[in-house]
Amino acid sequence: MDLGSLDNILARHYSLPLGEAAWVTSVLRETENDLSIIAGNISLLQEATDDLKLQQATLLEQQSKCSSALSPLRTLPVEILQEIFKFACENDMLVRQDICNVCKHWRTIAYRCPSLWTTFVISKRHKPLYSPSMEQILSRIRRAGALPITLDYKHTYLPSAFLISILKSGVEGRWSSISMHVPHGSYLPFKKKERVDFTNLKTLSICLDDGHIGRCKYTFPALKEYKVAYSSPDFYPPGLQVPWSQLTGLILETGIGLEEFVQILRRCTLVERCSVWLDVDDVFHSTTFQPIKLDKIQQFSIYANAFPSGLLPVTETPLLRRFTFRIKGDYTDAFVYWEPQLIPFLRRAANTLMALELEIEDADLDELHESWIQMPLLSEIKLHSFRPLTYPVEEEFFQFLTLSRSNQTLPNLEVFALAVPLLPSIVDVPGTEELFMDFVKSRYWNDAVIQGTATAPKRKLKQAVLIATLDTRFMLEGRFQNLSTQCPDLDIRHTTSGEWAQALAAHLRLQVR
Repeated sequence: MDLGSLDNILARHYSLPLGEAAWVTSVLRETENDLSIIAGNISLLQEATDDLKLQQATLLEQQSKCSSALSPLRTLPVEILQEIFKFACENDMLVRQDICNVCKHWRTIAYRCPSLWTTFVISKRHKPLYSPSMEQILSRIRRAGALPITLDYKHTYLPSAFLISILKSGVEGRWSSISMHVPHGSYLPFKKKERVDFTNLKTLSICLDDGHIGRCKYTFPALKEYKVAYSSPDFYPPGLQVPWSQLTGLILETGIGLEEFVQILRRCTLVERCSVWLDVDDVFHSTTFQPIKLDKIQQFSIYANAFPSGLLPVTETPLLRRFTFRIKGDYTDAFVYWEPQLIPFLRRAANTLMALELEIEDADLDELHESWIQMPLLSEIKLHSFRPLTYPVEEEFFQFLTLSRSNQTLPNLEVFALAVPLLPSIVDVPGTEELFMDFVKSRYWNDAVIQGTATAPKRKLKQAVLIATLDTRFMLEGRFQNLSTQCPDLDIRHTTSGEWAQALAAHLRLQVR
């Protein structure tokens, strides 16, 4: 076919003469015939391609089977595979199902490994269609042999009677840890005068979302860790027989009253970790309590709606390592009232304290300085204030923290977090950002200054966090960028909101990894 002649004819004539029209018609028929032949060839080629792809898939499957048959995993003894399975399921027991679905051999090995079946996780993400049946739970308990078993129950779809069936499956003496969430409007339908004994239970966590656990008696003679949380501060599980005197861990997310908490705390002579959410009726009503001796406690966290007056002066904590004190309420600015109780408590713990978190307003930083100077082991400080510091107080505060030849305070400081509204720079007076950057650099780079001194710091700063509102705009972004250039492992982020609560969520962060 002469495409050039065809193009010339089409270019010269809008309406073709009869001779040229007959010739163009023959060309069109020839073209259609060629297209039909090409379409047939493409179809044949497609069929051949499909056949080749099918052969390829078959060969790949064969290759996979052969490779699997030669895999070193198949030569591993059953004991080693069981150890691998234990490691895989250590943090997520749902991996058990994936292991059992690999092959019959692995499923058999998993069934014969009792430690894989000692933890039962029934969470609210499991829809009723996928929730395990009671028969499956009992089957898993049997696979666990005689080992202690653990239950993590956070379900809103299944009835509470299902939880009762699990707890009373004839293995009450084998439960070592139970964490359960009783949802809104639900309860545990034990009989009123029934007695349930968990003889070997070491850890118990109960969350009551306006539900209740009934009025039967629950005993835990071996309990060591106890956590309870409920939304109504006027309610307490009446049937729980908690052995307070033998607890090593205690968490009360309850809004418990101060006097009631003191009565409990006095009995917890062996507790090592304690966190409590207090509901204080009157911050200005001082109650005189008898001394509370906590000779074993190392972590103590207090969250309250007002200052728990009378608690700290009578509490003895000779081994305290971490202390958190956060007040949320109408009296958060009454530090003048707190100071005679809080500062002496910190000084009594000065020789052992390693981490301190305070949320206060209008703090007397001079008093805090003096207490920190006496804390040679202090490595972590988190200080929150909802009011800006004054210029002279802020400058003195950062000068106290900044390392130099003449200032070797807090030689073990590794983590420092400060949450305050920023103060801008003014003439001859540095702002919050400048003071903070000087502090970070002195703790991270100032090796030349501190070398050879008798009280040289033993550790460098690892993390420094500045949480600030944008009541004042950042004026030193260039200096922050310069700081990042000098030390590329510092991550710098800026707040984006003028609201304090949002600024806490989107905070400026400098972290030395």
